[in-house]
Amino acid sequence: MANDRKPTPPAGTPRPAYDPDLIRQFLETQSKEIDVKRDQIALQKQDIANTHEFAQQQLKAQVQDRERIREHEQKTRRDRMWFAAFVFVGIGAFIVYALQIGKDQFAADALKTLTTLLIGGIGGYAIRSQKKSGEKGPE
Repeated sequence: MANDRKPTPPAGTPRPAYDPDLIRQFLETQSKEIDVKRDQIALQKQDIANTHEFAQQQLKAQVQDRERIREHEQKTRRDRMWFAAFVFVGIGAFIVYALQIGKDQFAADALKTLTTLLIGGIGGYAIRSQKKSGEKGPE
């Protein structure tokens, strides 16, 4: 390593305004920094592309999930309607049968009770709907 040193110029010779080795080292360092910066920018671009692709896949999955939720809610609502229709037809048939066998008073009392229950159920449903819409607020 001692041989790597350049001999110092004699005292009377003028010194150059710049050291060529220092400038070469500075340029090499700058070149390396530029390469590192280029690599960082390439990584950032790849990260942005990956993030964008992931976001697109998330949105697609969310759309599919919401579609399935709507289909499930529609099926559930349809099943409830069929059940309610079956119950009402059954109750109506029972009341008609009671009238046929001469139990008029029983049929009238059953109809009064059912009417009261139906009105209470509709009122409760309306109150619940109002509370739910009040909780959600404007969307």
